Formats: sequence, C-alpha cells, structure tokens
Amino acid sequence: MYTSEQDLVNSFKSQSSRFLRDVSNTKTTRTFLIEEFDSLNGIADLVLGTYMPRTKTARPPIDINWITPLTSLNVGDSVSVGQFMDNYTVTRSTAVRILRGYVNAGFLLQNDKDLFGVVKCYAPILDNVISIEAKLKNWQRALQQANRYKRFSNFTFVLLEEKHSNPAIKNIALFEKFGIGLITMQDHTYKLHSIPNRLEVRHSEYFYRINEVAYATVASPASFSLKVGSK
Repeated sequence: MYTSEQDLVNSFKSQSSRFLRDVSNTKTTRTFLIEEFDSLNGIADLVLGTYMPRTKTARPPIDINWITPLTSLNVGDSVSVGQFMDNYTVTRSTAVRILRGYVNAGFLLQNDKDLFGVVKCYAPILDNVISIEAKLKNWQRALQQANRYKRFSNFTFVLLEEKHSNPAIKNIALFEKFGIGLITMQDHTYKLHSIPNRLEVRHSEYFYRINEVAYATVASPASFSLKVGSK
C-alpha cells in the first residue's frame, strides 16, 4: 500500500529501466528520467526516455524558458539586440543575457556590440519521450492531465496503485480512445494494461522544452536537479 503519490512514483522509478525496454523496444543505456516536469501545459509526475545515438554534450544548457526563440533561427540569419527586445518584449539587459547564452552554447557569434549571426541551428537529441501521470486512485483526473502531455510525448501513461485500479481497467476503452496507456503498481512490480501507439511529436515549444531539460541532465548531471517543477 502506498501512502502518497510520491511513494507510488518512487516505487515505479525503481523499475523504470525495464519499463523503458518494454515500451520503447530499445536496449540503449543512454536514458533520462525527470520528475515534475513543467511543460507549460501541465506538470508531469515523470518524464523518461532515450537519447538519439551519438548525442553530443559539449555545450552548456540553454535557459529552457528561452528555447523557442533559438529554434526559429536559421544559419546565416542575423539578430540584433533591438530586434530581440521588440520581438519578445524584454529589456535590453535580458536580451543581451539571452543572446550571450546562445553565443556561449555555440549557436551564435557576436559580430559587434548589438549584432549576432547564427552559425548553428538547434537540433533535438531525444529518440523517445514517455510521460507518466501518477494517482493513487483518481483515474479520471489522471487521464485528463495525461492527455495534455501528448503535445511533447511519444507515449503517455497513467500510473495507478493496483488496489484502486479496477474502475480504470473497466474503462480501458476510454484510455485507448485517447491514446493513453495504463500502468498499475503493487509491491514494486508494475503491470502494463494498455500500451498506446507511438505518436510522432510535432516539434513545438513543449517538445523543445523537454528536449533541453533532458539535455541538461546528461550535460551537467552533477549540478542539475531532476525535479524541474513543483505542484
């Protein structure tokens, strides 16, 4: 019996490597696990997955709140401090800070005091993204929240304590309708009741956000907190 949702999450985490193999059908050891990921469209209890082969981690991470502007830039483009201020309604000091962060990560070169040139495009590094919403027994609420995570996830699941899971299992057709899987957990053992089809995720602000958080976990694991949001 789990006394809290966090207990349930912790129990599942101990089995996360096997779960990844079961769902993503991969044997890679290059994996990530992030707790309480703030997607800007809900906070997922867990996001885990795999990196693309030969992922390089030679640059410092980018501020995840400023990933979207970077993904809109193409090699050969130029961007000025003034343009950045106008486009994103920020102060000069903020614009300079963000643009210099792009420079430090190797995406821009500073041509003069206020002008920057794009020398590298931002590229995703994730192969599979799996999001999980955990509840002890409120499966309807979990299903509603999990549905939001499909914006950045290849697979999305609801995780329930097994002793309270019968109502959800009886409504498994509803999970399948929404393309969301169902996992139950008891005594550190999970059971997969439904695995959704893999979604090809559109590269949106939500996807780029999880991509950069996952990059940060592998680029600087000693200093990066796995809990990136709060409920």
